Amino acid sequence: MKKETAIGRLERAREDLATTQTKASELASVETDARATAEGYAAWRAERAAVDVEIERLTLLVADLEEPAAQERELSTLEAVRNEHAKKRKANAALAVRIRNDLAKANEILLALVHDVAKSTYEDLQLNNQLPDDLEPIISADHLARGRPGLARKEIARERVWLWTKVRGGFLIGDQDAVEDRGGGKGMLKSGLSTFPCVKSLFEQVTYHPAEPMERIQPVWHMKLPLSDGPGIAFDGSRFADPRAVIAALDQVARPKATTERPVEIELRPLPSVSDAADADASAEGAN
Repeated sequence: MKKETAIGRLERAREDLATTQTKASELASVETDARATAEGYAAWRAERAAVDVEIERLTLLVADLEEPAAQERELSTLEAVRNEHAKKRKANAALAVRIRNDLAKANEILLALVHDVAKSTYEDLQLNNQLPDDLEPIISADHLARGRPGLARKEIARERVWLWTKVRGGFLIGDQDAVEDRGGGKGMLKSGLSTFPCVKSLFEQVTYHPAEPMERIQPVWHMKLPLSDGPGIAFDGSRFADPRAVIAALDQVARPKATTERPVEIELRPLPSVSDAADADASAEGAN
């Protein structure tokens, strides 16, 4: 059988105390009825005394168990933290392997993509500079993939409507429902302490999609790619505005890097002379 914990004993003692206190309240409610006979009152007194003793015992037991239960909770919390710590170390080690592997795969794909986009953009620039007037400029693949062309205004519907306007100035009333219709195309608008005469005027109401400007893109090569196996950046395209510079930078990235050895340095630390060391040893022996 599993040994009951201090926390379990404390919870059980508190439940027993609550139950006993409820019983004491029930006994108090029947005290008047118990006084009807000597035997009944004696039995009531005996039961009430036993309940009072049990309340006292359980109250003291709860007090005794609170400190060990608190210590047990602290140890349990610490153990949970240790377990979580071990699990997180293991998870981070696995994620570190995934970061290296996935970044290496992503960089292999993205660096090749950036190279091809930069090369294609440079070819577009070269060709567009030679086009005759009857040919439209080449739109870059990057813009075809990610850009959003501008949209002209497009009319949806057109109709004629009668709307309330102010008699003086002809201003259109914003809240048409607020005008009190007095017949004959005339009305009154109450606004605070003021009242304005209104008249219905004919309008042409046009429903349309508004024009939208073209959305330009940031070139694909403006991305920044971290190294997969160490600190630093494999490629930072934000430094480049010319596709030729991008291609040159990627050529540098693609070159195999020479293995570098850790640097070796020399440090000199002063030491005591041989005679000083002998004197120190002799002094130590004399002290012993």
